[in-house]
Amino acid sequence: MEHSTRLAHISEDGTRTQTVYDHLAGTARLAGSFAAPFGAQSEAEFAAWLHDVGKYSDAFQLRLKGGPKVDHSTAGAQEAWVRQHLHAAFAVAGHHSGLPDGGSPADDPGDATLFGRSKKPAAPYDGWQEVTLPTSTPPAWACADPLSLAFFTRMLYSCLVDADFIDTETFMDGKAAPRGNGTDIAALRDIVSAQAQRYLSAESPSPVSVQRNTVLRACLEKGAHGPQGLYTLTVPTGGGKTFASLAFALEHAAAQKMKRVIYVIPYMSIIDQTAAVFSGLLGAENVLADFSNAEYKTVEQDDLTPAQYRQMLASENWDAPVIVTTAVQFFESLYANRSSRCRKLHNIADSVIIFDEAQTLPLDSLKPCISAIAQLVQHYHATAVLCTATQPALESLFKEFAPELHLQEISPDTETLYETLRRTTIRDIGTLPQEELAAQLAALPQVLCVVNRRKTAQDAAARKAAQAEDAASKAEALLTALRRSGFASGWKLENLTADTLPQLTDWLAAQEKPLEEAYFAARQNTAALRKEQADKRAELDAVSGGKWVYPHGDAATRVRDAVNAELKSRGMQPDAKIFCELLAVADESWQDCVEACLGDRRFDILVPPAHYEAAKSAFVALKDKVGPISLLDTPGIRKANRHAETAPADSLAAQVTSENPLAAQYADTILRRIVCCDTPETLEQYPDSATRDLLRHHPFRLERLRTPQRYIGLEARRARAGALAEELEALAERTRTAAQTEQNLKTAYDQYQNFQRGTAPQQLAGLWEARTAAEKARNAVAEQEGKLAEYRENPLLQEMYREEETREAAWEAARTAVEQVGGDIRVCEKQIASCEAEQKKAGETAQQSADAARKFFAAHPLLEPLARTRMQALAPADKPAAAAQAAEKAQARLDDALTAYLTGTLEPAQKAYNEHYVCDYPLGLAGLDQYRAQHESLVRIDLERYAARLEQAQRDCKDRFRKDILFRMKDDIFNARRQFRELNKVMEQLTYGEEVYRFELGPSRDPQLAAFYQVIVDKGNQQMTDGDSLDNLAATADPVYERQVDELMEKIMADVDENTRARQEGRRPENVTLSDYVDYRTYLDYDIKVTNTVSGQQASLSRVSRDSSGGENQAPFYVAICASLLQIYQKSENSIRLVLLDEAFSKMTSDRIRPMMELFRRLQLQVILISTVEKSTAIQPYCDITYSIVRHGDANAIAPFIRLAAE
Repeated sequence: MEHSTRLAHISEDGTRTQTVYDHLAGTARLAGSFAAPFGAQSEAEFAAWLHDVGKYSDAFQLRLKGGPKVDHSTAGAQEAWVRQHLHAAFAVAGHHSGLPDGGSPADDPGDATLFGRSKKPAAPYDGWQEVTLPTSTPPAWACADPLSLAFFTRMLYSCLVDADFIDTETFMDGKAAPRGNGTDIAALRDIVSAQAQRYLSAESPSPVSVQRNTVLRACLEKGAHGPQGLYTLTVPTGGGKTFASLAFALEHAAAQKMKRVIYVIPYMSIIDQTAAVFSGLLGAENVLADFSNAEYKTVEQDDLTPAQYRQMLASENWDAPVIVTTAVQFFESLYANRSSRCRKLHNIADSVIIFDEAQTLPLDSLKPCISAIAQLVQHYHATAVLCTATQPALESLFKEFAPELHLQEISPDTETLYETLRRTTIRDIGTLPQEELAAQLAALPQVLCVVNRRKTAQDAAARKAAQAEDAASKAEALLTALRRSGFASGWKLENLTADTLPQLTDWLAAQEKPLEEAYFAARQNTAALRKEQADKRAELDAVSGGKWVYPHGDAATRVRDAVNAELKSRGMQPDAKIFCELLAVADESWQDCVEACLGDRRFDILVPPAHYEAAKSAFVALKDKVGPISLLDTPGIRKANRHAETAPADSLAAQVTSENPLAAQYADTILRRIVCCDTPETLEQYPDSATRDLLRHHPFRLERLRTPQRYIGLEARRARAGALAEELEALAERTRTAAQTEQNLKTAYDQYQNFQRGTAPQQLAGLWEARTAAEKARNAVAEQEGKLAEYRENPLLQEMYREEETREAAWEAARTAVEQVGGDIRVCEKQIASCEAEQKKAGETAQQSADAARKFFAAHPLLEPLARTRMQALAPADKPAAAAQAAEKAQARLDDALTAYLTGTLEPAQKAYNEHYVCDYPLGLAGLDQYRAQHESLVRIDLERYAARLEQAQRDCKDRFRKDILFRMKDDIFNARRQFRELNKVMEQLTYGEEVYRFELGPSRDPQLAAFYQVIVDKGNQQMTDGDSLDNLAATADPVYERQVDELMEKIMADVDENTRARQEGRRPENVTLSDYVDYRTYLDYDIKVTNTVSGQQASLSRVSRDSSGGENQAPFYVAICASLLQIYQKSENSIRLVLLDEAFSKMTSDRIRPMMELFRRLQLQVILISTVEKSTAIQPYCDITYSIVRHGDANAIAPFIRLAAE
């Protein structure tokens, strides 16, 4: 079907267009997908197809070409209105300007309400009939009550505006923006599940750890198997509820096929911390922190990094797997009407929402908050978790808005949790003076103090006001310092109000970086001026003392001194001079011209011709340290001087004189071509000419020379000293000004840091409230004091006071008597209860004895008469006394046994403990509580701490192993490969007879060492700097490779432990030592490949050496020695190429020695050989000198070796 060409958008460059139909279709596709989770796909598509039908109008098409603005939203809203789609009508009407009020039928067409818009005439938009509207009916619950209607309307509105934004953005940008690129929820669930398993597998026996893991297991279980709905998670502070709630959320989202997790936090102060924890666990690309001070909201869009840009886009519609936001942002968005605030709402559907610290929900907004949560859970496939340490009583409110919803507690045993994690202690600190109490309160970071007198409250308010006033004084001082430092704020504290304070706060926050930059720039400027001052002063001291400080870092002096040092070392006169020191200018008016034309050649070094070669060697040795300084070729100057003519009288050379003929000749060579002209008019008459005022004419070019600093003659030195003194005076003033500026900026910077980093901003924010509170407290106290004074003067009241005091005294006496009688009654009741308990126990014991006797006599009936007779004989009339005596004896035996245990076992053990650990705990039963507390501390606290330290030590060990051993061995292996490659390049050029040798280097043939070799050279073995750690590499590390590294470390440590045990037991260690493990050569095998250049056959030296003679095996050794030495000597200048061989060719025959000697000669090596007489026959013909050494006893004789000719 051919669609209309009416346009919805034109790209900014005017090259691309989008038709209205294409835009409606794209928006409908997106809006339908957004509304699908809550069963409103067709209704969202219906609204999207209608939202821009007004753009079919001629008026809008003219608008695209620059015409006046056109209302294109009303047309679609009216179409939805007449079709009785109220929700869609609201959404379409407000998709640009915000959701409108409904209004009433009495509204006029000009009113901005929906009723008003329904009557507003719309520009004709014929052509929209090409749109086929889908059949749609809103869900029945969407119209069940006003709250559901309003909520569904906002959700539908969110789907429409987000789809409209995205489709328009995609067309205008020419591509889709980077949205929705987060990791799948199931994958995030796996990450958190793996971390949870690590926590659970490392469970500590401490009660706190046990309870935390109990909560974590409950969250994982309930998240995976619990139904979508409403939950509570009641965990005291310290119970790990943040991670546990995240684990529940991701498990639940994955199980219920939900799209995201939303973490709602009450305070901005902890949102960054929570988002950082989640980002570190799940990856920053998967976590969006959306709050007013988020970094990506405080940076200009052009300055955003790619990651910040993606976060900015995700914050527009919460298109991220995990959202961390504030309760204000969350609930205000749910009740907002602007498109920018409502875009995100549809992405709240199909989510798990965690409300952290749910008890902080504002009481005055509690019902709207609860009703919104109920709507999300009931109709939008969301699960809500109220996560807190102190659950508020919200169940009745949920029953009011959603009776069918039931709160399900995730934590299995909250009472045990609270008992285990109890952190608060209540203690009576007695009566304190007000000043001492105030001091204690001031030392606490956060405190609530309740008092019972208005005067006390007034004092507290006055102290708070004083703190706020002090903060105001600090702010005023800071503003003054900033103004003094050039930061004109225009702010005056007397004009500051609570409404304008945020503007001042923002302005101050914006000054941090400029102020810091200005301060450090001032420091650098002052330091630079002081350095320049020191340099100038040093130069002035040198010039005043008769010594020049030349340009280019005094390079001329440095070169001259180096040349003189070389001359002196050779026994020559150190007579090197700087060229300008040997010159004089006859006419002072031409001196600037002479020095400008000579330029840096004034600083060249001049020596007598006889000393030139020695000076040259020193000059060459300085390399680039000579800078622009030259060494004059005085032998060449002398030779040229023999043929030189006298300089013309009008040349610039005639103005220069020197007592040194070589200096005079060099100056003549440079300046004789330049003709001196008195006026500029005659300059062009000569190829090269100059005037006194520094005009210089070259062939076809005229230039103005820069006025030089004078270095020729004594007058130049005096002038330079005067100029330096003037420069130092000016520089001192500049330095003082710079130092004052630096001090002002330092004062401002320090005050700024102290103000911003301290509590002053918070105290300043409470200034007006504190003033008001202090004023109210003063007024209340004054009012109370006035009333009290009035009452005190009333005779009737005075009489009533006296009667009241009498009654209070009588009451106090009666209360004391009652308490005393009550105390006696309680004592009697306790005694009666104790007697009753003893009586009950005695009766139970008697019954047990009677039962035992009956059983005995039933088994032995013949003994019963005898037993009864014996019992009557033993039982005197005073049975209770006998029983008491028997009890006393039994107690005495128990006491003796206890005493024996205390003195023989317990107290010696306690005494040994006190001596060993330098304690003073009481001995015996009196110290049991302290010993038991120490045991609990060791088990629950210290053991956990040492376990954590051990774990950290193991990580540090692995860290150091990776940094100092593993990568270093990899580097050593790669260096060895490189060195052998370089050696092989040399050895390929060395031929020994018909053989050529080549080093072979490879992994060890030992299977275990070969496996470790692969671990060392693996690409996962990356270099780690001092700032790196294994945690930094965790995101990119290969788990398989990390296990291989662990196996290598375990093997090394196992062998080290075994070797240590062997040495302790006096055995010889059999395993590989630590030094072998950390030596890269352990993991390599070396060989030499021998190639016959005639036959082309190849063999490894390791295989042929077993069948070869010692001499044949020595040849490759000498060839390798030659290659190694050549590699070194080729990199060294002026090398004598020396080779010293002791016991040379000890195992080689003459026919193998000769090719080796020929090889030495070809390589031009200077060889010193020490060998036996037997080898001399083959060696001597190749040697220039041969000595014979004979040893007799302790004496040696040496003489040239002479071969006698045969007679």
